[in-house]
Amino acid sequence: MNHSKVVIVVNNIIGFFQWVFGIFFTIFSMLALLVCITGKMKFENAYMTIIVFLGIGIPLLLAGKKKRTSVKDFKKYVQHLSIVPGGYISDLAESTGESVDMVNKKLNYMIQRKYFANAHINKSENRIIIGNRGMADIIESSGNLQYVKETNKAIHNKIPNDIEFVSVKCPNCGGNNKVELRKIAECDYCGSSIKGI
Repeated sequence: MNHSKVVIVVNNIIGFFQWVFGIFFTIFSMLALLVCITGKMKFENAYMTIIVFLGIGIPLLLAGKKKRTSVKDFKKYVQHLSIVPGGYISDLAESTGESVDMVNKKLNYMIQRKYFANAHINKSENRIIIGNRGMADIIESSGNLQYVKETNKAIHNKIPNDIEFVSVKCPNCGGNNKVELRKIAECDYCGSSIKGI
């Protein structure tokens, strides 16, 4: 299992447990408050418990929700990035209905936490660059036609005509990848092993 996949799975699991324990602590504090309101216990005896359990429960709920939401956002972003090449943040924001600043913030969070395998944000072009992406993105993003022609020629000369590629959806992140038929490769987005069936 590669590092990116481990990070995603661990964040999802930790987020789930934070959420569950957050609910437990919050419900327990509400029950204590209810017992005080009904008069079965004096508020003076329970207020510290209520405050402590609320102080633990609410932050756990919020942290768990953030972790789980970030994993869902990662998978949503990868789906978009695998369909629309270029990685432009404005395109990603438009397709998700979020602001450019919000998408930028979320992408930085995901990159810092290593959700993407070898990625960074190119601030001058306002796009995400994913390190595992092949020459197709480099060619697509280049404005220099001569460079594109030379790169296409170099790629064409290096790849035999009889090699067949298939489109494979990554089981980990959902990204679409071009993989040589019957070969094992790494996902362009998360680095998971995928097989060209």
